[in-house]
Amino acid sequence: MLTHAEVLQAAQEYMGLVLDEKCTAEVADAEAYLRATPTSSFGVIVLDAFTAAGLAASIEKGSALIEASRVVAADGLVIVDLHTAHGVDAAADEDYQTAHRVLSALCDIFDHVYKWEVNQHQNLLALCHRGDRDQSATPCRYHQD
Repeated sequence: MLTHAEVLQAAQEYMGLVLDEKCTAEVADAEAYLRATPTSSFGVIVLDAFTAAGLAASIEKGSALIEASRVVAADGLVIVDLHTAHGVDAAADEDYQTAHRVLSALCDIFDHVYKWEVNQHQNLLALCHRGDRDQSATPCRYHQD
């Protein structure tokens, strides 16, 4: 199992994460960290919340998503990284089914949810916001762009 420092180091080395006064990263339980954070504290929140067993329970159950909606600024964005095995039978893929349950939960929390499937990495990214950033956008279910 990687330590918190090793996770951040890997993100910086292999994914280009640059940490500075405007961009910080925490390796922690998402729900607990966000619950302890004041309302409207961040302009952007990226949840890449996986454990050795898969998607963090607080993401799957929605509690961290609710906290993220409270902590992000009114005009802010929440980006959620979900795993899904593309190219397999969706009905048989547990990750795919979980990702779509989380997308549905996000639609209950945010006004707009956009999804992008990153096929070469078997990830699905959800970008979420409240309000009317784009007047032409259709209200949630989720948009596929």
